[in-house]
Amino acid sequence: MAKDFVVAPMGKPLFDLPLAFPNIKKHADDPGKGEWIVPVRWIATVAVADAKWLDGGFANPNVVCKLRQPATLAFLAKEFGEARDRPESSAGR
Repeated sequence: MAKDFVVAPMGKPLFDLPLAFPNIKKHADDPGKGEWIVPVRWIATVAVADAKWLDGGFANPNVVCKLRQPATLAFLAKEFGEARDRPESSAGR
């Protein structure tokens, strides 16, 4: 749950940080109504000026999901390389 999330690399609980969306604390003790946080470990980034775009590519900011769309996967592999080629990747695990 959000109340238990620790922000790496600071090692600080999320709720101890200044939050742009303080309502995230609403229902903090209710697993059915409270907010949940999913950590993301970025293995590659680009500057905003070099942002990549794929018309029709899969994107959904509201849920955690597994990418399965062949066109999106091919685009990501072309632009960022195969995940399995990165030693820090969890691909295939």
